[in-house]
Amino acid sequence: MKHLEYPLFAEGFVNRFLISEVHTQVREFTRSTLSGRVNEWLKKGFAIHENPCRKEFLEERRREVPDYPDFTKLSEDNKLKQYFPFGNPGIDASGFYYRPTYLRMYGFTTLWSDVANTIDFELETCGGLTVWANEQLICDFTPFTRNLVKKTTVSIPLLKGENSLVVCLDDLAERDTDYYFRIKRLGGADLKILIPVKEEVNEGVLTKMEQMLNAMSFDKEAYISESIKMNLINPFETNLDLEVIITPGEFIEKMEQSWKLIKTRKYTMEPYQKGLELFHTDDISPGYYYFTVVLTYQGIAIKRNRESAGAGRIPLKRK
Repeated sequence: MKHLEYPLFAEGFVNRFLISEVHTQVREFTRSTLSGRVNEWLKKGFAIHENPCRKEFLEERRREVPDYPDFTKLSEDNKLKQYFPFGNPGIDASGFYYRPTYLRMYGFTTLWSDVANTIDFELETCGGLTVWANEQLICDFTPFTRNLVKKTTVSIPLLKGENSLVVCLDDLAERDTDYYFRIKRLGGADLKILIPVKEEVNEGVLTKMEQMLNAMSFDKEAYISESIKMNLINPFETNLDLEVIITPGEFIEKMEQSWKLIKTRKYTMEPYQKGLELFHTDDISPGYYYFTVVLTYQGIAIKRNRESAGAGRIPLKRK
């Protein structure tokens, strides 16, 4: 099987995965009220209070370890996608949920070791993180500390050669939710991360696309009654098709059916074209907008979005 190879140095992060979609399930709980100094969260943050509904969820979740996924079926159903971190040390799918919602997603990667060895890794999450290595359960780390990150260290025995690493990230989303995990490599021995791909995938093409999106930027912090231009360079000697997803940034996460406000526009860049003119700010309503650029190659979607390092929301205004 063909693989993409990425080095994993000491103190580096395992942030190359094939990931599933986030499975969501709205949960209903018995209504209850808080008592005491309930407004302390204004000074210390939401995490200081334990939601009574969350206690009910935790009692149920900690009694049962998530099932080991059938990645063969997920692959056949095209429900796995390659995650491109763009500087993010972990896997992040944070968002806003209007109602209490159970979240669960799976990730798969392969670690290559030149020798059989036991390696220490630091796990970091706010929810629950279950880890299997070579189909053996390593840990079920369940802090579930509502947007308050917790860490633990685990030792993972690695065989010489390829080692499968499977993770499950789950949590109970309550409005704004930090839903992510990080796995940090501790110690000195170098490892490799291997991501399986189809035989026809040209690693050089994929690398150029990733580098292209990694370098994208806007040349202004705000655009006022003018054309929006993105600093983006087509590195190929052929035309390149891409999509730009435009997402309003003002409380859209707090709106049910917010997807109706998200627009997608298609563009074609000529060979070695420098810069991409998107549209005029007067063509849409003023406000803050997130821009996600999507390139697709051999069925692999490469996205540079607002969760990526360096990407953010851009205010568009009229005179």
